Amino acid sequence: MHMKYGIVQGSAPKIEEIMERLKKNKEANEDFLRSWMMIAMSTFLCPPTSLGISPRCYPALMDLSTVKNLNWCRFVVDQLKDAAKKIDKKNSIRGCILFLVILYADSLMVQNVDIPTTR
Repeated sequence: MHMKYGIVQGSAPKIEEIMERLKKNKEANEDFLRSWMMIAMSTFLCPPTSLGISPRCYPALMDLSTVKNLNWCRFVVDQLKDAAKKIDKKNSIRGCILFLVILYADSLMVQNVDIPTTR
């Protein structure tokens, strides 16, 4: 996988490079799924602070037959916890911003707005 996707020690492939690879792929094969997952993870689920593919997604993409069994909710929360622990050391934060927005909106107490819960 490292050679195929241009993963060099200390250097991740750029999101733009994987996007181009995805556009050129005309088949629904493992390469398409792996590229799509790299993009989804690096732009939505656990975006890094750089423009490269997040190295945190590599383990999940080694064996594509296990992707459907992974606990993606736990993955997103674990990534946010890890980022929160490092917030004093860095001037930026990474993680699924949409999850944080939904969590914040869910905690608001707004008068005259009744949102039914599905729990």
